[in-house]
Amino acid sequence: MLSISKGYYPLWHSFSLQIECDLHFSPAALYHLQGPNGSGKSSFISQILIPKLRETDALLLHFEQDTHLQLQALRAWAAIFSKGTRINTEAEMVDFLLQDLHHTYQMQPKPVWIVADELYHLQRLGQLSLPAGLIYCAHHQELQGSRPIHFEPISSTQSRVYA
Repeated sequence: MLSISKGYYPLWHSFSLQIECDLHFSPAALYHLQGPNGSGKSSFISQILIPKLRETDALLLHFEQDTHLQLQALRAWAAIFSKGTRINTEAEMVDFLLQDLHHTYQMQPKPVWIVADELYHLQRLGQLSLPAGLIYCAHHQELQGSRPIHFEPISSTQSRVYA
């Protein structure tokens, strides 16, 4: 179980989140971060959620909002360390990283967390054969059984967060 305490979180010089209740994330559950653009979902992921997950003894797979940068980095890594592996699309990147996660989990079983910020191939994550907590932000997709966490702007400099 991962918990983030309620409270006021200044994230940037001119933006903060007011988390109105303790947020509890359970492994093997789905969580959908919902709210309009600019409401703080990506900032919550990068400034609060990912650092908190890194403090745990868990396997973490994080798909950033700009997956094209991850795709380029993974393509270069595969060219050096995984000869013959071709990763040309976001879908191939997702499949490769999920395979690697599955292999790592088989070698050292630990809690698994997947965080996806606006991933186009979100449905692939919902078909994972591992027990994993999935926390995602998506405007045009929703995985069945997801628990919503709402981000609501209350001013140009602050949003409130509630489950």
